[in-house]
Amino acid sequence: MNFEQFNRFCTSKFRFANEAIKDLIRNKNTDIVQYLLAKNGLFIMVNLPGFAVLKKTDIVYKYFNNDLMHLNDQVIIKFPKIPLKVIENVINIFNKYTHEVYCILYYDKTDYNFVLYFPEQECGAASIKYDRSKDEYHNKPSKYLKCVDFHSHPFSNSNVGHHVSHSSTDVQDSLENFCISCVIDPKDGIGTSVFKFEAPVPVLNTLIPIPESEILDPYSKTQVVLDYDPKRIVVEASNLSKYDILRELNDWKFSTDLDTEEF
Repeated sequence: MNFEQFNRFCTSKFRFANEAIKDLIRNKNTDIVQYLLAKNGLFIMVNLPGFAVLKKTDIVYKYFNNDLMHLNDQVIIKFPKIPLKVIENVINIFNKYTHEVYCILYYDKTDYNFVLYFPEQECGAASIKYDRSKDEYHNKPSKYLKCVDFHSHPFSNSNVGHHVSHSSTDVQDSLENFCISCVIDPKDGIGTSVFKFEAPVPVLNTLIPIPESEILDPYSKTQVVLDYDPKRIVVEASNLSKYDILRELNDWKFSTDLDTEEF
């Protein structure tokens, strides 16, 4: 990105990074998108209801001041850290299916607990369709804060290098919905399963990883309400081989209408 491109889309405020970032984030009058001039470069800050992200841009500037803060790429979570029980529940249910499955984690701002919701969905070998209009939690933003979208990738071959990745469609979905995304290759349990949290930076069209220690709390006693009904999950028949599915995982394309997403 060059300065010409930057000036074309930038309608946000600039700040010198000489004050506590968390103070900016707690301020309800802070713009959603701001640019911070730091000691080590120009950073974009995207401040969303559930989290804020700081990401260094590739714009080079010559201004330098020792009073400026040194910043790093980071994600600042605004909801309580997630209990491991959430991950255990997700893995246990994902393991019931050989197809990709989707669920959403909400935080109840009134009752101070988490809700793990499995919406009505049609699960293909490498795609999911669900109707957001039927999601009662999504339709009550004053009570429920959307925290994380979970996707299963049971054919991701994460045994090789113990690694799992978001597909291009997962990335696009996270950017479109301003939501943290977690992709999981479910194994026998939480100790052998592979998962990865990432947060979107919409203006830069990228995701940045979230360390597990920043979003998970193995000692959390926050209650988790599981809203799962197997009748809401319809699995489509498929004759695809594992290798066909892997090929499709790399070639997904994003499509959306007013209420329905395929990813």
